[in-house]
Amino acid sequence: MPQTSRIPRDIKNFVPYMQDTDNYQRGLDLTPPAPRFANWGWTPTESTDWKDFRTNADSLFTKYNNKQKRSTDDTNNLHLLIKDVVDYDKEHHLLDKISTTAVPPATLADFETFHVKRGTPLEDTTPTASDEPIPDPLVVIKKTEHLTHIVGVSNPDHTGTGRGKNIKEVQVWRAITAADAAAPAPEAYQYVGEAKRGTYHSEFADADRRKDAWYKARFKNTQGKFGGFSTTVSAAIV
Repeated sequence: MPQTSRIPRDIKNFVPYMQDTDNYQRGLDLTPPAPRFANWGWTPTESTDWKDFRTNADSLFTKYNNKQKRSTDDTNNLHLLIKDVVDYDKEHHLLDKISTTAVPPATLADFETFHVKRGTPLEDTTPTASDEPIPDPLVVIKKTEHLTHIVGVSNPDHTGTGRGKNIKEVQVWRAITAADAAAPAPEAYQYVGEAKRGTYHSEFADADRRKDAWYKARFKNTQGKFGGFSTTVSAAIV
């Protein structure tokens, strides 16, 4: 079963991923001299299409990264591009081709650059089965800044550093409503990214000012199972 996290779904990680992988796939493998993408069975057209995706990502991120002038369209266009890249990979199996390429000609750097683990030497085949229940996270608004919320997510069952035992991912979901509107329905929330080191930076377009943002989070364990959602919290967008 293909991994769903190889291509990042959040904007901040997606853009550098496209930059790194495009630079890498178009590099020259000297043994024998040939474009690196040819080692994996990519066609020249697929290589060019990947380069075009990266070029679009760079262009869209230039607009998105200007928080003062960022529009909702800038954000939506980047999310649409992420979907296009994911759909293209599903159709052409580009990352799967990398994972099934023998070593050599494939190298560990190939797998690491493209976040490909399953079926490669990077895969952890040690069983990690656990019947321990997955806790619901605790979510708080740590800080409110201009067009940014600093959201804290913690594990109530873990007192040390890190996410806690058997927790692999901390998903953050968000909904935006008019100011002082009622709490949004569950289906109004969208996945916006992963909390890193217990913190998620939630950013907005200028058009979102004076609205409210609502958050909830859930844990994913090392077996790929999800826990329940946290209690929701909200804050005004300033």
